[in-house]
Amino acid sequence: MGDSACSPNPELRAILEEEALEKGSEYLYDRLQTVDPLSASRILAGNTRRIIRALEVYETTGERLVPFKGRILLHIGIEDWPDLSKANPVSLDRCSGG
Repeated sequence: MGDSACSPNPELRAILEEEALEKGSEYLYDRLQTVDPLSASRILAGNTRRIIRALEVYETTGERLVPFKGRILLHIGIEDWPDLSKANPVSLDRCSGG
């Protein structure tokens, strides 16, 4: 599903793209810094596509993109991990400090 579980919002994306054309990506980046400073710190100010996506997620869900992505990645990771309890127990003991 792309970078998060938030489905694309074509109408909102079109509005944000128009704002980027009219006011510049710096305007959208400043807006992102206000509503989601953590995501803004991880996105280059000139990366209009990622800025728009982060704003799209925030305005659609009310949640910030970075923590939202973290929850989704953790959920997928846990489902997809193999059962390591039957793996080499010596290496598992070393990992746990035992």
